[in-house]
Amino acid sequence: MAQLSYGDGAATAYSVGRVDDGAWHHVVAVADRDTAATVFVDGVPGPAASIPNTVALTSADGVRIGAGPTTGFFAGQIDEVAVYKSALSASRIVSHYRLGAKLDSTAPSVTIATPTDVAKVAGDVTFSGSAGSASTDASAVTVTITPDPMAGPLQTFDYDEFGVPQDTGTVQRYGYLGSKSRPAELASGVISMGQRAYVPTLGRFLQTDPVDGGSCNTYDYVCQDPLNSYDLAGTSLTSRRISYAYKYFRSKGLTRAQAAGVVGNLLVESAGTMDPRQRQFGGGPGRGIAQWADGDVRWKGLVKFAHGRGHSVNDFKTQVQYVWHELRTTHSYALKALKSQGTVRDATATFMKFYEAPSDPHLEERIRYANQVYNRFK
Repeated sequence: MAQLSYGDGAATAYSVGRVDDGAWHHVVAVADRDTAATVFVDGVPGPAASIPNTVALTSADGVRIGAGPTTGFFAGQIDEVAVYKSALSASRIVSHYRLGAKLDSTAPSVTIATPTDVAKVAGDVTFSGSAGSASTDASAVTVTITPDPMAGPLQTFDYDEFGVPQDTGTVQRYGYLGSKSRPAELASGVISMGQRAYVPTLGRFLQTDPVDGGSCNTYDYVCQDPLNSYDLAGTSLTSRRISYAYKYFRSKGLTRAQAAGVVGNLLVESAGTMDPRQRQFGGGPGRGIAQWADGDVRWKGLVKFAHGRGHSVNDFKTQVQYVWHELRTTHSYALKALKSQGTVRDATATFMKFYEAPSDPHLEERIRYANQVYNRFK
């Protein structure tokens, strides 16, 4: 350690770093009777040592560097000594050190031994190699992997809409719904879907649905419409259409309860499918997710709205957007009433009354659907 003794040993300060390692070091001893005595090694200060007021400001012994009056000789070399009239600040000491230090400006060399260059690796990747060549270099480095945007996937798997593998290979643990973290638990391909097990080859669950009305019957998978829906929890279908509609209305400023109330109504109107081609049962004029009457002024408005955007009248997103268009224009009174509601029940009933105005309300069914949507998108 470097040591500073002040006033016949009345105040002794030590450094933090060692100076007996065979290398040159920048050492600064600062003594200020109004504050403390401190020793810096390579810009790093050691613990401060207080200086008693009894210590004299002058001494007949003078200033000794590298030795005491008769003992304590420094067993090393000292070069380029400077004495200052005033105490140097810590920032100035660090600046002096940086100006005189021989800093390593050469980037450390990094060698990756495995995997070899352009190797294709399936599963987890383990890297090995070496890093750094100089004594000041770190032995560990951070490796950043950047996928080649021009390269295709290492391997692809083909499934039908229900999740049945279309190749002769083994069942992949994370295949059909792997991107949604739903694994195939058995070699037969049975997939764990939260509370129930799903069998792709049957397109059905092995257990009954724990949620009343969660799907079209107690065993089927998303009303047999896996292209537009999925049931990751094994309780009730989550339709991509439902997700789009809910998030769309939320993006327009509706609260969770209000957006759920709108979607709950649309689910009842479309017989739980959100199918833009849905026709009214019994041959009535109702069409689409909101059951606009074919030939009515509102249906004609949808046709004009869709064609003006270059879309089919049966385009699902176009129909969702048209609902909002009507709420902003011809049915603005319905939007005003909807925005004043704070609960799912009230929002559902308000949208039904002022926008749908059905001849057969089925209010409780609308509220049940709306609550499912509300709870699904917490």
